[in-house]
Amino acid sequence: MDLLNINNVTRSYETSGGIKHALHHFSYTFPSTGFFGVIGKSGSGKSTLLNLISLLDKPTSGDIYFTNENIQKWNEKRKRQYRFQDIGIVFQHYNLIESESVIYNIALPQLIAGKSEKKAIKHAKELLDSIEFRNNLYQQKVRDLSGGEKERVAILRSIANNPRIVLADEPTGALDSKNSELFMKMFKDISKSKLVIMVSHNNKLIDKYADEIITIKDGAIIKQKAKTLR
Repeated sequence: MDLLNINNVTRSYETSGGIKHALHHFSYTFPSTGFFGVIGKSGSGKSTLLNLISLLDKPTSGDIYFTNENIQKWNEKRKRQYRFQDIGIVFQHYNLIESESVIYNIALPQLIAGKSEKKAIKHAKELLDSIEFRNNLYQQKVRDLSGGEKERVAILRSIANNPRIVLADEPTGALDSKNSELFMKMFKDISKSKLVIMVSHNNKLIDKYADEIITIKDGAIIKQKAKTLR
């Protein structure tokens, strides 16, 4: 079943040199599960695509549909629900609250969505236990974690509300090869039950783990590679 449909979307900006198209007549349909890698040079439109899907930005023209509903036509209540329940985001630099604990950071999306603190903390611990995160780090401040540990927290936070879509923007950019492989395997497992869309410069890892690869240049798709049947 198709979950996300991007229909002829353009995102333009006015610059001193004229109009720049971050995305240009971009169309793609994503199913409800699977691991999709988006690659391309810096400035090709990869992050703009994720920003549009996550409602951090809006198209200049074109439409984006989630479960056949045009997300631009939603009211603010439905948009908020989408941001905090239907999608999870793993940012390039984590965007964790450094002064708060591991447990609090993972529980935060659930708290925002209205879940009680007791239930949110319980679920956060269950998520940590699922990846054998060291118990003595549960109450550790995020600022004291290693890069790999922060990445684990960011991934778990992104799936805390059981979203249908997980968006990842260069999540392995600051990690060594061992941790990069570990997290790609985590995303691969997540993609068995959710739609995962990952932007990356690491073409080798994307080629190894993604089910489909979308190459973008100047805001448009120039190549698609399907490694498995949907």
